Amino acid sequence: MDTRRLVSVVLLFLMGVVRVRQQHTCDQCDCTVGDSDDDRGITNVRPRCSEGKITWSSSYGAIRLELRPIRPGEFKACILLHSHDVRTLVSRETVKYTPGNYKTKTVEKKELTLSPLLTVNGSGGRDGKEVCATSSGDSVHLYIETVRTTEDTGLPRVTIYYDIEMTKSPLFYNPMDDCRPCTDKELIEAFCTSEFVVVGQMQNVVHSKADETSYIDVQVSHVVRQKDRIFTPSPRSSRDLEGTILTPSKCDVSLSSGHFLLTGRVRLGRPVLKCAPFYDQWLRIRDEAKQSGMMECA
Repeated sequence: MDTRRLVSVVLLFLMGVVRVRQQHTCDQCDCTVGDSDDDRGITNVRPRCSEGKITWSSSYGAIRLELRPIRPGEFKACILLHSHDVRTLVSRETVKYTPGNYKTKTVEKKELTLSPLLTVNGSGGRDGKEVCATSSGDSVHLYIETVRTTEDTGLPRVTIYYDIEMTKSPLFYNPMDDCRPCTDKELIEAFCTSEFVVVGQMQNVVHSKADETSYIDVQVSHVVRQKDRIFTPSPRSSRDLEGTILTPSKCDVSLSSGHFLLTGRVRLGRPVLKCAPFYDQWLRIRDEAKQSGMMECA
């Protein structure tokens, strides 16, 4: 977004020229917003969950997205955005207060600024684009607006995945952050609590420098659990499923043979790896945990 456009958006926002719609709360974590006509107003969206998806159909105008953690503390708010047949611009909204002074006869001033974070063209790419913002306050506000171009001929639609993590909380710790193998205790916890737990083989590994992510294609022979049908039927085998799991590229995962227990969580609509021991190693750990009474689930 150029400076003139940014200034105009801020001025319109402050002067109230742009009509602001009613607050929209996502009670079920996932929600849909949008109108059937070309409405240039601003929709305020405030999800009540720490993760979910917002489908913005007939995406004209703008969304003012407020991301707030469940409990106070330092946190990181991230979104992954897919833009179809419309160009989408994401900015972070911040407010600066200047206190008043009765001696100098000045009043308190509230200045709103927008800092550009991300621009996504309307190609509707499969992987989307991710952007994060950190805060030690109570919320992060993102201003998401759309711009139609001559190349955009279909019905505009934007999908926004959001995720909020407490940066100082051990509850969200992931061994992959340090690129180390999981301990036996972490493996048991991952098996019992992860959003996906499958047995599979690696088919391919692609390292992307653009988003510092490695994409691991896997063929799955057994599903313990999965969320949102991450793994789907494989065209190469009528019995197996397949899918792609993400992990930080700094961990330098290499293609390996053999069967693995693959565990992790769904973040921004995509499966992210947590623990991945060889399957025979996991069977040994599981059996020993059962005998000692340390197994946390059936």
